[in-house]
Amino acid sequence: ALCVLFDITNTEQAGKVIENTPTTTFGIPCIYPQIPNIPPYHNNAVWPFVEAYWTRASAKVGNTKSVEHGLASIIRAASLFLTNKENMVAETGDFMGTEINSDRQLWSVAGNLAMVYRIFLGMDFQPDAVFFKPFIPQKYTGMRSLKNFKYRKSLIDITIDGYGDNIKSLSLDGKLLTANKIPGNISGYHKIHIQMNNEIAQPGGINLVETTFSPETPNLTVSDSLLVWNSIEDAKIYRIIKNGAEISKTKDTRFRIPRSDHYSEYQVMAVGKSGQQSFLSQPVSVVSRQHTILMEANGEDISNDYPGFYGFGYIPITKQKNKNVNFPVYIPRSGKYALDFRYSNGNGPINTNNKCAVRSLFLNGRRIGAVVFPQRGDRNWTDWGYSNSIPVNLPAGDHKLTLEFQRPDENMNYDINAALLDQMRLILLGYE
Repeated sequence: ALCVLFDITNTEQAGKVIENTPTTTFGIPCIYPQIPNIPPYHNNAVWPFVEAYWTRASAKVGNTKSVEHGLASIIRAASLFLTNKENMVAETGDFMGTEINSDRQLWSVAGNLAMVYRIFLGMDFQPDAVFFKPFIPQKYTGMRSLKNFKYRKSLIDITIDGYGDNIKSLSLDGKLLTANKIPGNISGYHKIHIQMNNEIAQPGGINLVETTFSPETPNLTVSDSLLVWNSIEDAKIYRIIKNGAEISKTKDTRFRIPRSDHYSEYQVMAVGKSGQQSFLSQPVSVVSRQHTILMEANGEDISNDYPGFYGFGYIPITKQKNKNVNFPVYIPRSGKYALDFRYSNGNGPINTNNKCAVRSLFLNGRRIGAVVFPQRGDRNWTDWGYSNSIPVNLPAGDHKLTLEFQRPDENMNYDINAALLDQMRLILLGYE
C-alpha cells in the first residue's frame, strides 16, 4: 500500500499490486501465507489501520472492488466490536484469540476516520491548499455531510452527493470553483458542496483467497557430514541450500554433505503440496576444527549453574557487570575470519519483547561492528546459540578483541540489556 501511496510503483505496477496481493474474507492480512504455531498478532491477523492504508491505495488506483472490501472490513469490525480494536484474527474475523488487543486503539480510530476524510471526501492536505478527490463506490451512493470541520482559521460544512471516481462540480459558498481545491489561507465559516460524476471507470478486482499456512520450518542439525531434520506435515519435497544457493532436492529427511575444509552454511526449506514454502531453517555451520579458534569468556562472576555451556563456564554481561570483555588472540596466518559469540538469553520469548542484548565489538581499539544477542526463550537460559557473525580481516600476530557496552548499544527496554556469554569463535573463511 505504501509503495502505491508514495508513487514508488508506476501506474501499471500499482494496479497489479492491488489486484494480485492475497486478500482474505475479513481483510488484507499483515502477511501471507500465515506462519504455523505462531499466535495471531501480526501473524494470522488483520489490522484496521493497515486496511485503511490498503483502501486508500485501492482508491488511488481506482479499484472499486478493493475499496468496497476494505470499507467492509473496517466498518464490520467497528460495528460488531462496538469499538475500534487493534486487530482481529484473519481466519475468523474476531478479536477473540489475538495475542494482544485493546479498545479505542488510536491507529484503528484514525484508520476508520480516514475512510471519511480520505476516501468519501478524498481530502489531500497540502501546505497551500486542501485538494478533493473522492472515491465513492456505487453501493455507497447518496448524500453525505460533514459539519463544523475545522481547517486552520476556518469552519466548514461539507456535503457530497452521488457516487463515482471523479468530481463533476465543486462549489464554495454557492460559487463553482474551476479547481477541486480550497486555498490554505481561507478563514471564517464556509459551505462546500461536491457533486460526483456518478461513474466508475474500472470496477477492478481482488485476489480473494482462504487463510492458509506455510509449512513448518524444519529443525536442522548436522553430525558427521549428515544433515538431519524433522519430517514436516504436508511437505512434498525439501530444498537443500548451501551458502545461499540450492544444491539439491530430496523427499528424505537427511542429506549427506561432502567433506570439505572450507567453511559452509547449510539450510533446509520444506515445500508443501500446494507449492507454498516454509522459512529456511536456522543455518548450521560446517567447518573443520583445525580452522576454528575458540576463546573462553573471562570476567566477573564466572558461573556454571545453567547446563549446555562449553569449557569451564560462562559470565553474565549486563549494563553493570562485564561491560568490557577482552579476548586476546594469536592469529598464526593472515586471513579472513567470521567472528561470533556463543551465548544464552532467557530474558524473553523469541517472538516479542525488547530485551535483546547489544554490544560493540572492537579490534585493537577500533570499532568493527555491533554484536546482537537475541532472546532465545522466556526464562530459558539453557538454550545456547550464536550471535550474528562479523567478517574481519586479521593479519598474522597478536590481537585484542573487545566486547563493550556503549550508549549506542541501548535497546528499547533500556533497563535489561543482558545475556550469558560462553565463548568467542573465530572461523577461517580463507587465507589472504
